[in-house]
Amino acid sequence: MRYRWAVLSFAIGFAGAQDPSFAHAGALGWGIEAGHMAMMQGEDIFIGNRDSADVAVINLAKQEIVARIQDVPTPHMAMQTPDGRFVYVTTTIKNQVAVIDAKTYKKVMSVDVGLSPEHLNFSPDGRYGFIANHGSQDVSVIDTATHRVVATIPVGKNPENVTFSPDGRVAYVAGSASYDVTVIDVSRLKKVISIPISGGPLAALLKPDGEPTGPGILTVVPGANVAFAANEDTNNVSVVDLVKRQVIRVFDVGPRPHHTTLSPDHRFVYVVNGGDGSVSIIPAKIDMKKRAEAVSTVSISGDLIGIVFSKKGKTAYVVNREKNQIDFIDTASRRWRKSVPVGKHPEVAALSPDGRFLYVANTTEGSVSIIDTQLEKVTKTLEGIGKYPWAIDVMGGNNYCH
Repeated sequence: MRYRWAVLSFAIGFAGAQDPSFAHAGALGWGIEAGHMAMMQGEDIFIGNRDSADVAVINLAKQEIVARIQDVPTPHMAMQTPDGRFVYVTTTIKNQVAVIDAKTYKKVMSVDVGLSPEHLNFSPDGRYGFIANHGSQDVSVIDTATHRVVATIPVGKNPENVTFSPDGRVAYVAGSASYDVTVIDVSRLKKVISIPISGGPLAALLKPDGEPTGPGILTVVPGANVAFAANEDTNNVSVVDLVKRQVIRVFDVGPRPHHTTLSPDHRFVYVVNGGDGSVSIIPAKIDMKKRAEAVSTVSISGDLIGIVFSKKGKTAYVVNREKNQIDFIDTASRRWRKSVPVGKHPEVAALSPDGRFLYVANTTEGSVSIIDTQLEKVTKTLEGIGKYPWAIDVMGGNNYCH
C-alpha cells in the first residue's frame, strides 16, 4: 500500500446537536466536502492501527489513551456517524466495515462490503455511509439506521475518496486508475455519468498496471460550481465545472501533487507537492474571462504529505514526513514561518474542534505528538498508541486524507 493512500483514522466522538451550516474546512482534507460534520464538543479520538489490528481511543480532555478496541483487522479509515453514536472503520483485508459504539468503545458488528474497502464518507443528511471499494471498483452504500448495505454502485477503477456537493444531492467518487470521477445521484443511489480527468480512461489504458496516479479526491468549492482534482502523474490540477461536468482548466503545479485542500475562507486551494517539497496555492474562484489565474508557490523541502488549517485559517500546518516535523505557513504572506519537530514518520494530522491542539500520528514509532497551537510546540507525546497508526478523521476539527 502506498503511503499516499494511507489514512490516519482519528475519529473524534461528539455530543450535541449538529449545525449543517458549518463549513467544515478540511474534513478528510477536502475542503468542505464533509460539510455535514458539525462543529460540536469533542470527547474522544479513535485511532486505527494498521499493524496491530485495533483501534486506540484518546480522550481529548485527559489527553490519555482510555481504551483499545480489538479485532479490527487492517483498519484503513475511521469516521464517526453524523449523529455521533457510532464509528465506521474500513477493514481492508476483511472486506468489511467495523461498526463501533462511540460511547461504550465496543465493536457491535461487521458489515460485508466490496473488495478492499479503503475510504468512506457520510451523506450530509447522515442517512448513508458511502464506502469506496478499491478492489471491486464500486461503492457500497450503508444505511446508517440499520447498518445494512442498501446499494452497490459501479464506479471507476481503484476508487479512492467520496465527496459530496454542498447540498448533498450528488456524490463524487475519484477513480485513481481510470482517470475519472463518477457522479452519483444520492436520492436514487444511481450512477449518472463519469467525468474524464487528466486524459481520462483512454490515457489510463496506455499506462502500465501499477500504483494509482490519477485523481484521488475531488475538492468541491461551495457556491462556485467548480471542483479541483490533483493529478500526480502529470504534475497538475484539473478544474471541473460541476454543471457542465467537464474539465475547464488545468493548473501546472509541483511534481507529484498529492491532493487538494480548500482554505477555510474558500478563497484558495492548497496543493502539497511530494516531489519537490513545495505547496502550490491556486485561486478557488475561477474567472473564465481571464486566460489564467496566478499560482503561488511556497518552497519548504522534504516529503510533504498533507495540510491542516488553523481554526481561523491564519496558519497552514504541513506534515513533513521526511523531516519528522510540522511546517507552519503564514497564509496571509504565503511564506514558511517555522517548523515544529514531532515523532518519526508523521503521516497525518488533525486539529481539535476548539483549534487549541494539533494531533500528529507518527507511524514508525506508534505515537501521537500533541502540538499546542498557541505555544506552537509539542506539549505531550502519547506513546504506545499501537502498531502503525495511520488514519485521523476529526469531526468538527479539520484534517486530511491522502
